[in-house]
Amino acid sequence: MANEVFQVKVIKPQRMKVGPMRMAIISAVGSEMKWARDEMKKTIAGWRGVKPVIDADASVKNGNLAYLVAPGGPDKGVQKWNWLDLGTRPHRITAKRARTLRFQVNYAAGTRPGSLDSYPSGSWGPTRYPRSVWHPGTKPRGWSKMIFKKGKPRFEKAVINAVKVGAHKFF
Repeated sequence: MANEVFQVKVIKPQRMKVGPMRMAIISAVGSEMKWARDEMKKTIAGWRGVKPVIDADASVKNGNLAYLVAPGGPDKGVQKWNWLDLGTRPHRITAKRARTLRFQVNYAAGTRPGSLDSYPSGSWGPTRYPRSVWHPGTKPRGWSKMIFKKGKPRFEKAVINAVKVGAHKFF
């Protein structure tokens, strides 16, 4: 035992290539952002008048990877999205720039609470010209919550798969 020789050889690991991992993750995030944008665009497809522009952005902050898809563009389009997505309370509407309001009764909305789909609106009735009306409020459609709820597990799975794909190309 005293004559045994031990040889220690330093094994230098190959330098890791983080580029493929980064590219796989960026690609996955881009795909998920596109999915969320498409879901929001599907919702506003049947709208008449001013529509919001669906904006998207991705970021890495403090090691957290995230993307944001939100209505942007014309203020009236963003306001319309927010009123329908979040709902409104009952409220009075009074004519301000004219003597009376003008609207058709028996309107059927093209969107429904709990659904991301948009249908052609219609079912118009006779036109009314009151000075003011009591609006019953709008039930919240909840699109943002629905898209987040559907998108979060998709996003997590896509990033995990991207890390696995990138890891195979890592060395």
